[in-house]
Amino acid sequence: MPPYRPRGRTRHPDQRRNHSADYRVRSGRRGRTLQQPRSAAEDARQLIDRLHRRRDDILRFLHHLTVPFTNNQAEQDIRMAKIQMKVFGGWRTLDGTNRWRPVRSYLATARKHGLNPMTALRDLFAGNLWLPPAHK
Repeated sequence: MPPYRPRGRTRHPDQRRNHSADYRVRSGRRGRTLQQPRSAAEDARQLIDRLHRRRDDILRFLHHLTVPFTNNQAEQDIRMAKIQMKVFGGWRTLDGTNRWRPVRSYLATARKHGLNPMTALRDLFAGNLWLPPAHK
Protein backbone atom coordinates (compact mmCIF):
# COMPACT_ATOMS: atom_id res chain seq x y z
CA MET A 1 0.00 0.00 0.00
CA PRO A 2 1.52 3.32 -0.98
CA PRO A 3 2.10 5.90 1.75
CA TYR A 4 -0.62 8.52 2.22
CA ARG A 5 0.85 11.79 0.86
CA PRO A 6 -1.64 13.90 -0.97
CA ARG A 7 -0.68 17.57 -1.25
CA GLY A 8 2.66 16.95 0.42
CA ARG A 9 1.25 15.69 3.73
CA THR A 10 3.31 13.14 5.59
CA ARG A 11 0.66 12.07 8.08
CA HIS A 12 -2.70 10.43 7.79
CA PRO A 13 -5.55 12.59 9.11
CA ASP A 14 -6.14 10.03 11.91
CA GLN A 15 -2.49 10.26 12.88
CA ARG A 16 -2.76 14.04 12.85
CA ARG A 17 -5.80 13.84 15.11
CA ASN A 18 -4.02 11.49 17.49
CA HIS A 19 -0.97 13.76 17.54
CA SER A 20 -3.21 16.74 18.34
CA ALA A 21 -4.91 14.84 21.18
CA ASP A 22 -1.53 13.73 22.54
CA TYR A 23 -0.32 17.33 22.41
CA ARG A 24 -3.36 18.50 24.41
CA VAL A 25 -2.79 15.81 27.02
CA ARG A 26 0.89 16.73 27.31
CA SER A 27 0.01 20.43 27.53
CA GLY A 28 -2.51 19.72 30.28
CA ARG A 29 0.07 17.77 32.23
CA ARG A 30 2.56 20.59 31.81
CA GLY A 31 -0.03 23.09 33.03
CA ARG A 32 -0.77 21.03 36.11
CA THR A 33 2.91 20.76 36.94
CA LEU A 34 3.42 24.51 36.47
CA GLN A 35 0.56 25.20 38.87
CA GLN A 36 2.04 23.40 41.85
CA PRO A 37 -0.43 21.92 44.30
CA ARG A 38 -0.18 23.01 47.89
CA SER A 39 2.11 20.92 49.97
CA ALA A 40 0.85 18.83 52.87
CA ALA A 41 2.81 21.07 55.22
CA GLU A 42 1.01 24.14 53.89
CA ASP A 43 -2.38 22.44 54.29
CA ALA A 44 -1.48 21.45 57.85
CA ARG A 45 -0.34 24.98 58.65
CA GLN A 46 -3.61 26.44 57.34
CA LEU A 47 -5.59 23.97 59.45
CA ILE A 48 -3.61 24.87 62.57
CA ASP A 49 -4.14 28.59 61.89
CA ARG A 50 -7.89 28.06 61.38
CA LEU A 51 -8.19 26.01 64.59
CA HIS A 52 -6.30 28.71 66.48
CA ARG A 53 -8.52 31.49 65.09
CA ARG A 54 -11.75 29.57 65.83
CA ARG A 55 -10.59 28.09 69.17
CA ASP A 56 -13.41 29.70 71.20
CA ASP A 57 -16.07 28.41 68.80
CA ILE A 58 -14.60 24.92 68.68
CA LEU A 59 -14.35 24.55 72.45
CA ARG A 60 -17.59 26.35 73.35
CA PHE A 61 -19.20 23.09 74.51
CA LEU A 62 -16.63 22.92 77.35
CA HIS A 63 -17.77 26.23 78.84
CA HIS A 64 -21.49 26.12 78.01
CA LEU A 65 -22.95 22.73 78.88
CA THR A 66 -26.12 23.38 76.85
CA VAL A 67 -24.08 23.47 73.63
CA PRO A 68 -23.85 19.98 72.08
CA PHE A 69 -20.46 18.42 71.43
CA THR A 70 -21.34 17.97 67.74
CA ASN A 71 -23.51 19.93 65.35
CA ASN A 72 -24.97 16.95 63.53
CA GLN A 73 -28.35 16.72 65.28
CA ALA A 74 -30.14 16.85 61.94
CA GLU A 75 -28.13 13.86 60.72
CA GLN A 76 -28.88 11.96 63.92
CA ASP A 77 -32.59 12.67 63.50
CA ILE A 78 -32.75 11.02 60.08
CA ARG A 79 -30.39 8.16 60.94
CA MET A 80 -33.12 5.69 61.92
CA ALA A 81 -35.01 6.39 58.70
CA LYS A 82 -31.88 5.68 56.67
CA ILE A 83 -31.20 2.48 58.63
CA GLN A 84 -34.80 1.35 58.06
CA MET A 85 -34.37 1.94 54.33
CA LYS A 86 -30.98 0.21 54.23
CA VAL A 87 -31.95 -2.86 56.25
CA PHE A 88 -35.49 -3.42 55.05
CA GLY A 89 -35.40 -1.62 51.71
CA GLY A 90 -37.83 1.03 52.89
CA TRP A 91 -41.44 0.65 53.91
CA ARG A 92 -43.93 -1.67 52.27
CA THR A 93 -46.76 0.85 52.11
CA LEU A 94 -47.29 4.58 52.22
CA ASP A 95 -49.63 3.98 55.16
CA GLY A 96 -46.79 2.28 57.08
CA THR A 97 -44.53 5.24 56.38
CA ASN A 98 -47.18 7.70 57.51
CA ARG A 99 -47.63 5.79 60.77
CA TRP A 100 -43.88 5.44 61.43
CA ARG A 101 -42.88 9.09 60.96
CA PRO A 102 -44.97 10.63 63.79
CA VAL A 103 -43.71 8.02 66.26
CA ARG A 104 -40.08 8.77 65.33
CA SER A 105 -40.73 12.50 65.50
CA TYR A 106 -42.38 12.17 68.94
CA LEU A 107 -39.46 10.14 70.30
CA ALA A 108 -36.84 12.50 68.86
CA THR A 109 -38.62 15.52 70.35
CA ALA A 110 -38.95 13.81 73.74
CA ARG A 111 -35.24 12.92 73.69
CA LYS A 112 -34.29 16.53 72.84
CA HIS A 113 -36.24 17.66 75.91
CA GLY A 114 -34.42 15.21 78.17
CA LEU A 115 -37.08 12.49 78.40
CA ASN A 116 -36.23 8.83 78.12
CA PRO A 117 -37.88 7.55 74.89
CA MET A 118 -39.15 4.38 76.59
CA THR A 119 -40.70 6.43 79.38
CA ALA A 120 -42.30 8.73 76.83
CA LEU A 121 -43.80 5.73 75.00
CA ARG A 122 -44.99 4.08 78.22
CA ASP A 123 -46.66 7.30 79.34
CA LEU A 124 -48.18 7.79 75.91
CA PHE A 125 -49.80 4.35 75.93
CA ALA A 126 -50.96 4.89 79.52
CA GLY A 127 -52.84 7.98 78.34
CA ASN A 128 -50.39 10.57 79.70
CA LEU A 129 -49.45 12.36 76.51
CA TRP A 130 -46.33 14.50 76.87
CA LEU A 131 -46.21 17.67 74.81
CA PRO A 132 -43.18 19.91 74.44
CA PRO A 133 -43.46 23.38 75.94
CA ALA A 134 -44.96 25.96 73.61
CA HIS A 135 -42.59 28.60 72.27
CA LYS A 136 -43.59 32.19 72.78
